[in-house]
Amino acid sequence: MDLGKIRKVEIYPVKVPFNRPFKIASGPYLPNAEYVLARVETSEGVEGWGESSPMPSFSGIGQREVVEELKAAANILKGEPLNMLKVYEKVLKGLSISSYSLCALENALLDAIGKTLDIPAYHLLGGKIRESLELVWPIGLGEVEFVLEEARKAVKSGFKGLKLKVGENLEEDLKRVQALREEFPNIPLRLDANQGYSREEALEAGKRFAELGIELFEQPVRKDDIDGLRLVRKTGVKVMADESCYTPADAYRLVTSEAVDIINIKIMKSGGLMKAREIAAISMAGGVANSLGSMLETGVGTAAGMQFAASCTNIKYRAEIVGPLFLEDDLIEKPLEFRDGALMLPSGPGLGVSVDLASLEEYGSKT
Repeated sequence: MDLGKIRKVEIYPVKVPFNRPFKIASGPYLPNAEYVLARVETSEGVEGWGESSPMPSFSGIGQREVVEELKAAANILKGEPLNMLKVYEKVLKGLSISSYSLCALENALLDAIGKTLDIPAYHLLGGKIRESLELVWPIGLGEVEFVLEEARKAVKSGFKGLKLKVGENLEEDLKRVQALREEFPNIPLRLDANQGYSREEALEAGKRFAELGIELFEQPVRKDDIDGLRLVRKTGVKVMADESCYTPADAYRLVTSEAVDIINIKIMKSGGLMKAREIAAISMAGGVANSLGSMLETGVGTAAGMQFAASCTNIKYRAEIVGPLFLEDDLIEKPLEFRDGALMLPSGPGLGVSVDLASLEEYGSKT
């Protein structure tokens, strides 16, 4: 069946204000979240949308770089068939492109293919195994009272798990964790250091956090310190890799090294849903569970993440895809449904969402 060809690719850099502060060990997020949306139009008149969410404090790459990469991709994809494998081959052989840009392109193409066939994107990934996904509420670095207030609001609104950013100062981190544990003794609590601790600090932190009954300890050491991850596991806490896993090869290294209990998949890091599935398959084969992380995407990227989650059996832990709840506008016509601490799978073909062109014009412009 001929699905048509790529007629053009349009690129929309946008800046959307955060509605709350959010700081991690590698630095605070900017006042405005910077995204790049990609629109693919096919010869059959179908459009598909994808998103790149390159948070510089995490990824080291920003909006400007993504725009340039997507411009280069747009120049070589015109006239190409709507065929994911062919597009991958053309882009990866012809360009030096980041996973963040590749994710935007892949999501847009999957959206267009789904709309052409009138099926949700999860069918292109093998089908669905869930209609909703339970979430944790992430809390950035801050004073104890700020952390407690964020937790109170989250629990009141139905979230059944919390994620606290740590990694700046161990003693201050312990005060925050102890305060949360005292007020919410039965709420699962995970901690994310974003590479903020030295190996020695991480080992001490692992012992102290294990005593406090932490659900899991995410990225306690530098991303390249695989031995450090393995040693932290021995302190009694479950260890989750995030920055240490971008590619299927990274997942294989972590699994065969027995360095982690969980791998946090982010579709932006992996380069899209198809590569995310490869990481999940390697994780599952090695007996390592997955969670689905977030780069605080808009509604477009969050919907893409949910399409992946709907089709992935190895997501065993609550996910973190709460980006729209951190933003003044999620850039889609019908907001995603968050209910009692869970995200509902959107209905409709492709990613299941439609971009709000008025919001797009308000927060950005086409390049």
